[in-house]
Amino acid sequence: MSKFRFTVQVFSRLFVFVVLLIGTSLGSLFAGGGQEVDTQVQLEKAPAYISPGNTDGGRVKLTIENIKLKIDPNATIKSFAINIYNKNGQLIFSKVDEKLEGRGFFAELFNVGEIPQVKVPETITWPGTGNDGKVVPDGEYFYQLTVLDSYGKKTSSPPLSVVVDTKAPSIVSATVIPRVFSPNGDGIRDTIKFNHRTDTAFGWTETVLNQAGATFWSVSVMAAGDTASSDIVLSNDSEWDGIANQDAGEVKKGVTVPEGTYLYRLTGVDRAGNVTKREIPFSVSFKASDLSLTVKDERTLLGAQNPLVFLVSVASTDGLLSWKLEVSDSQDTVVRRFSGQGVPPENVLYNGTGHGGRPESDSSALLRDGSYTVLLSAEYDSGTLSQSDPLTILIDGQAPAALITLDSVPDSTARNQALIFGTSGKEKLSLAIRYDNKEDWTVHLERLDAPSTEQNSDEFQSKSRFEFEFKEWISGLREIGSLEIDESQTSAVYEWDGTLPASVGVSQEIQMTIPDGSWGLYLSSTDKAGNEGESRQVRFIRNLSAGTSLTLEPATFKAVIAARPVIFTPDGDGDGDEVVFELSVEGNATTVDSWVLEIFDPVQESFRIWSGRGLPSETIAWDGKSDGGELVQSALDYPAVLTIVDQDGKKAQAMVSVAVDILVLRDGDKLRIALPNIQFPPDSPDLFKNAQEVLDANLVTLRRLARTLNRFTEHQISVEGHANFAWANSAADKKVEQSKELLPLSSARALEVKQALIILGVAAERLSAVGYGGDFPVVNFDDKVNRWKNRRVEFILTKN
Repeated sequence: MSKFRFTVQVFSRLFVFVVLLIGTSLGSLFAGGGQEVDTQVQLEKAPAYISPGNTDGGRVKLTIENIKLKIDPNATIKSFAINIYNKNGQLIFSKVDEKLEGRGFFAELFNVGEIPQVKVPETITWPGTGNDGKVVPDGEYFYQLTVLDSYGKKTSSPPLSVVVDTKAPSIVSATVIPRVFSPNGDGIRDTIKFNHRTDTAFGWTETVLNQAGATFWSVSVMAAGDTASSDIVLSNDSEWDGIANQDAGEVKKGVTVPEGTYLYRLTGVDRAGNVTKREIPFSVSFKASDLSLTVKDERTLLGAQNPLVFLVSVASTDGLLSWKLEVSDSQDTVVRRFSGQGVPPENVLYNGTGHGGRPESDSSALLRDGSYTVLLSAEYDSGTLSQSDPLTILIDGQAPAALITLDSVPDSTARNQALIFGTSGKEKLSLAIRYDNKEDWTVHLERLDAPSTEQNSDEFQSKSRFEFEFKEWISGLREIGSLEIDESQTSAVYEWDGTLPASVGVSQEIQMTIPDGSWGLYLSSTDKAGNEGESRQVRFIRNLSAGTSLTLEPATFKAVIAARPVIFTPDGDGDGDEVVFELSVEGNATTVDSWVLEIFDPVQESFRIWSGRGLPSETIAWDGKSDGGELVQSALDYPAVLTIVDQDGKKAQAMVSVAVDILVLRDGDKLRIALPNIQFPPDSPDLFKNAQEVLDANLVTLRRLARTLNRFTEHQISVEGHANFAWANSAADKKVEQSKELLPLSSARALEVKQALIILGVAAERLSAVGYGGDFPVVNFDDKVNRWKNRRVEFILTKN
């Protein structure tokens, strides 16, 4: 080996050793000479709510502040990124800032020159858009900050929630009662009530302003928590005495406002800054008590055949321009209006008719039974609007109802056999009678066959008709069974041997019994509203004569009923609004005396009845309404029973069940669906803890509902839970039960239904959930028969 080659090899090995030594030393130097510090990123955990595109001053973008960054003092930030994910974990937005170039080999080797780095800004924003620049749909999203340091270590903050909400809170209803009030201390309309029903919001503000926009009175309520779970539903009505609670021009705080026209404004704001408001004008008039509205004879009950006479009194007619008398329902919809110029008449006759869309028309049908409010108002040339005290009237167009069924005792009579009593084993009749117990009833007994010659010799025996008071009759009968249905109806079973009350005998001391023969019996009554009602006639044969044989042949006919379609949707859209029943009689139709078609609701209460003499109509169309005008409930079955009675009292019956589909009903500018048949376990919001049979029925209903909701893709859907009071009676107890039990339970149930609909394919961003407990019943809680309708889930559809 040459000397030159040896020298090169030695030098090369020495160079490598020196480089390795220097590299090792520099590596320790660049690393800080100690243990490396992990990079950490921390963000504030407070929930965020934004409303991109909001023009009401709301939070239009997500702002991330107070970013806490921990990094090795010898390291730098090479890149950071803000990432936004949807609830399915998909990345929808990303913004990255990074330094890609380095310092070069020798700069890194000898640690010379400025290290390229990215500075994390003090504030980072997200405008609520995706990477395509379009605003994302409403819903919950998650944001995360990711940092990469110069050592190649990557760290991320925990994902935090941000809610995109571009929809303003909902004001379901807002009314002012009365529209004219008179805070002059005379005890007549000295206060005004602001009634409201809302969805949830972060805060609600009530304000009274004049026409110039000056605020005289204002109250606010704001949610106490920092999450939407503490948001407020405004359900307690407010009352104002006309005294300003803040200075407004010449009117100082604590002073009664002057006469004039004012505006009540209800404003709601959600956590994203979306604002909603409702404004209702009203008047302050110290002459408001100049008008008086009463009814003739102080009778406020109106029947179908018994109209009311309103008595109108106007204390001051000077400058009176016009007047109007309006009848409003429980939803404050004007259903009947009388109006005119100048002085109103002293008497206004009202027959109980009306229509919410045509209040000026007098050709509408009788209004649905219930309570109505009547107001008289007048406008003067001074601009003053005066109004009477509201007058409450009750419309009752429903006739009294009773039902009688018969059998023989102690031995029962077989079906389709003549009902005979007085013979061995059938000495008496049992009468099961259900009747409205608030009314006075009359018993009618009619002879259906001709009495014999022997009976004609006795004046009493030859009588073919008896009438007597029901109470007097049953007071002498033995009650063998009783079932209290509710406060307005009684059902009892009596035993009767044919004896008549003393009032129909030849003397008060001698009671008579009906003679042998064929008889018909029914009850009739006229209620306080003048409505006349009667039960169907039941027939029987009295047979006490020795050797007499009164028998009837078995029924020789059969009742037949069919329905088309068997599923219908009477929601007024012109498609499937009616079901047609096809009725017929097979067999000896010449003996048919009468027929009844009766539809029952899901709890077996009578809902709609048609009846007649002779053969039934071949077809009957039904619009889904009861005799009182109540519409059927969604997704429930209504059985229809056809009863045919022949001339001897024998019956034949047939039944068909009609199913109601999901009904989408128009409610002003919104659509409404009510479902009373979604069943939950007692005191539980868990749909899936039901028995399998109930669970299957729930899923059938919810699938039908989901298909229906997905037909209205342009609508937002508010899922509303409603409940019944279970134990509370007093107002104080109801307040406790409402706040502690009903509101939490109905809210949880509404949320459970919302989640089920999401699973079944309804877009989550279209759905919201709220519980109202027992605040908004559809029937009185004391109505034991119908209060099942209060326990329901409603769906309010509002177009975007």
